[in-house]
Amino acid sequence: MKNSKIVAAMAAASMAVSMLSMMASAAEVEDMFEDANGDGSEWVITDFDTFFENPEAVVVVTYTDSNDNWGDIGVGFSVDNGWKSWAATNPAGEDATVEFTVADIIENAAIEDTSSATFGKIEGYNGCVISSVVFKTPDDEPVDEPVDEPVDEPVDEPVDVVPTDAETTDGETDTTGDQDTTDAETTGVGDVNGDGKINVTDVSKVAAHVKGVKALTTDEQDRADVNGDGKVNVTDVSLLAAHVKNVKKLAVKAN
Repeated sequence: MKNSKIVAAMAAASMAVSMLSMMASAAEVEDMFEDANGDGSEWVITDFDTFFENPEAVVVVTYTDSNDNWGDIGVGFSVDNGWKSWAATNPAGEDATVEFTVADIIENAAIEDTSSATFGKIEGYNGCVISSVVFKTPDDEPVDEPVDEPVDEPVDEPVDVVPTDAETTDGETDTTGDQDTTDAETTGVGDVNGDGKINVTDVSKVAAHVKGVKALTTDEQDRADVNGDGKVNVTDVSLLAAHVKNVKKLAVKAN
């Protein structure tokens, strides 16, 4: 009986790894930029709401530039009847690419109130011709899978399992444990970004934290520690993913 529970837990963890693999597939946001002049000199932003609501999104610019000037790609916005701009770094090259996050653009162009922006564009200077501008949201960015975790190895030998609150050593059910358990949805645990939902976005944020890509804030770490062991690691990623896939719902101890 105990072995079957261990195998089931490993299957859930394996599904979590598969879920992270699915999240790594890119699905570019179409029509975010339009080639205004048809010659690659000026690419206009068409959807300000989506653009500014995704500060972690990546803008990928493909260009050809024979000059090695440091600022042949410019980003500009009309904001509060003024103009905010940034000359981005790009080396010379043919069909070369540079990438910027939306947060980089906002910071370097010194845009204080994104809601006041009425026009925005990316353009090439000094003979720099831009062939494409692609917008990728955070969920499209690859998330490294947890490694060196033998989650799918079969268990051949009986393993002694420390009984949980809901299980006693003689196989009887401890009903008091159930009374102390609260649905995670009502406590905020697992809702890492605090949007009132537990979904793939939360899994992605915890996975990025575990791999050192982007650290969570203190409050986010508290909500990401779904098993309550005081650490945020691959175990929390697996538990969150299993919850999102409806394999095993999260439950936390009520205070």
